[in-house]
Amino acid sequence: MDYQKLSDEELIDLLFTEEDCLSMKVVDEFVKRGERMIKPLSDIVSEQYNWTRDMPEWWAVTHTMFILGAIGGKESVMPLLRGTRFAAAYDCEWVTEELPSIFGKVGIVAIDELKKFAMDKTSDWYVRSIAIEGLAAIT
Repeated sequence: MDYQKLSDEELIDLLFTEEDCLSMKVVDEFVKRGERMIKPLSDIVSEQYNWTRDMPEWWAVTHTMFILGAIGGKESVMPLLRGTRFAAAYDCEWVTEELPSIFGKVGIVAIDELKKFAMDKTSDWYVRSIAIEGLAAIT
């Protein structure tokens, strides 16, 4: 399939239908489209309902977190942090275990927000430790 020919919406739809078999070519297409995809991806991880969906739709949040990290840039940081809270709240180890590496890939543009996140006493210890590990991964 030629993923370049898909609209942004059609590409997003694949996140909800491909389960754990999402092609790396799809991910590459998201990354190629870059910053314009951050808003629709942000909407996915920011919607609590998406974290509680049944299979195959549940996989969308997992893929989205990784894709946001692969796109990177300052605009990806806040959606990743919102997703961090949901991933921890819903025990999504597929995401939580990889978040330090994801933030490491995003790099120095994430440092200030990760510091704030790590010092936010309204967050539980696990969420704060993910932020600290993300800072360590950046260094």
